[in-house]
Amino acid sequence: MTTITINTYDAAGRFDMNDAQAKEFFSFVEKQAINSGYAVEFAEAVSVDEESERFVENCFINY
Repeated sequence: MTTITINTYDAAGRFDMNDAQAKEFFSFVEKQAINSGYAVEFAEAVSVDEESERFVENCFINY
C-alpha cells in the first residue's frame, strides 16, 4: 500500500494558513488519502517524497 506523507512543516508559509486552518486542512488531506486507498503518515520535514507533495498540492487546489 502506498503511503501519503502529510508534511506539516511551515503551513503558514506554504499554504498561507494559521494553525487552526492548517489543522483542518491536514485533516481534510488525511481523509482524502484514506478514501483514495492510501496509508497516511504525518511528518514535519523540509521535504517529503514527490508523490506525497503532489497529492497534498492537489488537495490544496480542491480545498
